[in-house]
Amino acid sequence: MRTYVFRLLAAIILAHTALSANAKPAIIYQYGSNAKIIGVNALVNIEDAMVEPGDNCDQRIAEIVVDEVVYEGASEIVTGFRGKKPTPNEFYALFTIDSKAVYDRLANTQRRDVQKIISKGARLVVIYQICGSGGFLSVRDIFKKSAVNNP
Repeated sequence: MRTYVFRLLAAIILAHTALSANAKPAIIYQYGSNAKIIGVNALVNIEDAMVEPGDNCDQRIAEIVVDEVVYEGASEIVTGFRGKKPTPNEFYALFTIDSKAVYDRLANTQRRDVQKIISKGARLVVIYQICGSGGFLSVRDIFKKSAVNNP
């Protein structure tokens, strides 16, 4: 009986882990009065939040200005960006994006819209997590600052 309970518990944990690790990236658009897309506001669900005690991750939100965009080779696929937080507490950080997970799950028509959000000089609100003892930064959600400030 004890072995059965252990196997059942292990199966439930594995199923929960598999289901919770299914972030599906999405582009959030701004629509005009005639239901026509007039802007791109955000890229969300890039990565699942790692909030369990054993995950060893801290969740953060920062308003940044993109200083540099990192591309995959000579392609147009964004793999990360370096951003700086505006003064008075200025800091620079390199944010990474799991580009394979993002681009493979976005529709072809949406892939170019990533660059409309992440571009040099863009003011963004980034929800990210810092994981591990090395402080690895990974992005969960990216919003254009103008989209966050508009009610």
